[in-house]
Amino acid sequence: MNGIFYDIKVYFCLIIVSLKKLTMGLFRLIIVSLLFLTVIIVIWRLQKYKAVKIITRWFLIPFFVLFLISSVISNHLVNKASENKVYSDVNLIPYRETALVLGADQKSAPEFFSKRIDAAFILYKAGKVKNFILSGCVGPANYDEAANMKSALVAKGVPDSLITMDKEGDHTLNSIVRCKEVYHKDKIILVSQSYHAARAIYTASKNGVDAIGFYSGTVGVITPPKEYLSRLKAVVFQ
Repeated sequence: MNGIFYDIKVYFCLIIVSLKKLTMGLFRLIIVSLLFLTVIIVIWRLQKYKAVKIITRWFLIPFFVLFLISSVISNHLVNKASENKVYSDVNLIPYRETALVLGADQKSAPEFFSKRIDAAFILYKAGKVKNFILSGCVGPANYDEAANMKSALVAKGVPDSLITMDKEGDHTLNSIVRCKEVYHKDKIILVSQSYHAARAIYTASKNGVDAIGFYSGTVGVITPPKEYLSRLKAVVFQ
């Protein structure tokens, strides 16, 4: 009986967390939409000036249309490249010798950080990986993503000998390229949030790395608006 109540409690908590994340996502979307609408109104009111009208017709509108089309295409390419390659069930994900854990700021994004650590530990406990590369950047005031991730994993019981720290992984592309060129790993599991793992898989495929993704929990399941800009950058500029 206690087991039933525990399961109900767990499911209830998951629902609350999911609704909270959805609410925050909708709130951000509303704010962005309002800002965008304000810009549109201002531009429309300034159409009485000839210079503004010319700039709008020949520059702003074509740029906006091109940006919108490029964003849709980029999102499609990322989703296509990562289709059936992002896992949340450790029983389904194939074995890979190495997991590349992408860095997150433990202070400013504690939920993202803890879920990546949880995902990495789940892989280790299930015997799905042999070793880890922890890739992150180093900043002021003892800000060291790789070192923080290592401390968290060791505290959970992952042996120090299985962990390699890459302190020059200041962005996703750099982390993946260094994983291949510096550490000579080109068949890996990428550990991050679900939407980030999808983009990382696309980036990996462009750079000759065979990657699949793994995430844990509901944090980072909903794709934030800024991720579409990151996907556009990954497709067009990287």
